[in-house]
Amino acid sequence: MDPIGAVSIGWELFKRNAGLLIGSVLVIVGVSGGLMLATMALTVAMVDVTGDPNSPVNSVVNIATSLISQLIQLWIGIGAIRLGIAVARGQAVELGMLFSGGPFVLRYIGVSILFTLGMYLGLLLLIVPGIYFSLTYCWCFYFLVDRDCGVMEAFRLSGQHAKGNRLNTFVLGIVSSVLNILGFLMCIAGALVTIPVGMLAMSICYLMMTGQRYWQPHPSGQ
Repeated sequence: MDPIGAVSIGWELFKRNAGLLIGSVLVIVGVSGGLMLATMALTVAMVDVTGDPNSPVNSVVNIATSLISQLIQLWIGIGAIRLGIAVARGQAVELGMLFSGGPFVLRYIGVSILFTLGMYLGLLLLIVPGIYFSLTYCWCFYFLVDRDCGVMEAFRLSGQHAKGNRLNTFVLGIVSSVLNILGFLMCIAGALVTIPVGMLAMSICYLMMTGQRYWQPHPSGQ
């Protein structure tokens, strides 16, 4: 795995697919913003109806809308991973792929719960085990979506391929964070570039790590 090389390839891919990738970010942001506004509007409406902001009914509605919002964002997030991997392979991709995560949602929730529990448990054990756990199993989401496998199989594959790649995974995380910070510092509009480039770098590193073919500008021009 080569994180720096992956960022370079991600930039080249971004230039070839700028419209699709910027559109994807705008859709994701738009969906998140729309859900937030809808939740706020529903909260205000429920307070008007009940006359009591602390009403148990309001609490139930708030919890339900929060869960639905998170579920929709997770569904879009799965589609974003699928789209990123497809672009990294040089495949023809349409914006509609963002909405193709349905078959993976339940398993993705399972992976998310186990990963979060493992990470926080590791952090409680003097932090280092949590970092090690994250660097070992952070790729389980990609294996789940790309291989269409089960929850435990996704963890097994991530652990298997993490050998020799933990340091590079750490470097990739640092580079992606720096890119996103720079993007938001550039009047936020820069994030429309840095977020897709970081996403593509992740996908390319996944393909590198698993020995799969990925798009290269030179010499093959795939």
